[in-house]
Amino acid sequence: MKRRNESHRTRLSLAALVTVVTLGAVFEGCATTKGEGSETHFIMCKTTTDCTKVASDSVCVKNLCSNAKDCNGTSAVSCPEFCGSDVFSESVCVGGAWTCPPNTVPVDSCPPNTCFVPPSAATCCTTNGERRTGICPDVNGEDVQCPQGSFHVDAECNSVCAVTTVSSPPAQYSVTFQFTNASNAGVAVWSGCTLEYDITTCADAYATPLPKSVFCESKCPSVLCGSCGACNDAPDPVTSTISVNDVWQGELDYSELSTDGRCGCYDAVPAPPGQYRVTVPVYSSTPAMLPAGGFDKQVLYKVSVDFTLADQANVVVTVPIDHPSGSDAGP
Repeated sequence: MKRRNESHRTRLSLAALVTVVTLGAVFEGCATTKGEGSETHFIMCKTTTDCTKVASDSVCVKNLCSNAKDCNGTSAVSCPEFCGSDVFSESVCVGGAWTCPPNTVPVDSCPPNTCFVPPSAATCCTTNGERRTGICPDVNGEDVQCPQGSFHVDAECNSVCAVTTVSSPPAQYSVTFQFTNASNAGVAVWSGCTLEYDITTCADAYATPLPKSVFCESKCPSVLCGSCGACNDAPDPVTSTISVNDVWQGELDYSELSTDGRCGCYDAVPAPPGQYRVTVPVYSSTPAMLPAGGFDKQVLYKVSVDFTLADQANVVVTVPIDHPSGSDAGP
């Protein structure tokens, strides 16, 4: 039997994700049994000698006799323990056909979008801690995609993060981040294609940045190609008299590939009520220049501020960047 690589982030081919696991009991001599749910007869074995008593070209593969010659070479059949399992067995050649052993299923008998990864790899959470199951539309069932409005986590979803609203929550939030500097220290936020900061959620202990924007794409269903020039790449100074503001439209944005060769677009899902955190890297307002041109971009420290989305549609979050906050005191 074979087990998929435990790391869902490193995608390997279906045949490569294997660790040998003992299939079952060791048999004395050989015996014939029908495959579960079929009329296929398997010849069980302990060694290849047991198989050659039946057919000279047969070999013992995980306690089952298999004759690859009758099936014209290498198996193209993958056999998980069940649909959604990351534990696989090799198929065996029985009666001229590659066949899954007992207690396994052919992978092509599983529903579309089934994931064949460790359970933790297919766990998705909403921002209020509700669990969702990911889908895998790729042919190998390895590329986990979370349902819109949720995101992947490496642990369990944290339901204690849920926020109760007095009435029905707003259809959409608008959050203005005000980056301030009361001490007039020489600090800045960084302006690239967008202003650089992350938004995370309590649901996964603030570990995974949310998809807060998609650069240079139109909102679906439009797939019109935009005219996107070079991005800025410079510090945006923040002083005691000049703050830098940025508005998050309260959306989780998911890029979609075009199916007709035109430019892609993105779907925007309103962020639900929940506990959130904004984290911004802070830079010098006067960084050194690099010999080849451009700024020497070095993070001084990071600042994080927690905020809640609940009943109020328009939210203002003040983020003082003139000193580090808590455990974010280093880059």
